[in-house]
Amino acid sequence: QLTRIAPREYRAIAPHVHPDGIHVDGRVIALLEGNAEQLAAAVADLCSQVEPAEAPLRAVTPDPAAGRAADPGDEILRRCDRATEALECAQSLDSPHRAQLARSLRRLLIAASRVAVYPAR
Repeated sequence: QLTRIAPREYRAIAPHVHPDGIHVDGRVIALLEGNAEQLAAAVADLCSQVEPAEAPLRAVTPDPAAGRAADPGDEILRRCDRATEALECAQSLDSPHRAQLARSLRRLLIAASRVAVYPAR
């Protein structure tokens, strides 16, 4: 409640949450309202640490369970949802990360315009 994170993010950082507080980088931040800012920063840090590396996209892969080829669009949507959730979990970004994020978003918009999802500028 103090950090306003989504259930998915809480599940990802749950191993770091204990009755005495959030354990991060060898310290404990007590779960008190007065520590809300420190807790939010710790949660954002933990969220960024627990994001697993993504495997590269494959064109069309067989889906043995369905007996048909998997739709690569489903994988793209899943990754976009994960990126959105990661941004929602972040409380703030420092200057270098903001610049990197801006470059990544520009690349994403260019790629989206190539598949007619977003208008080119």
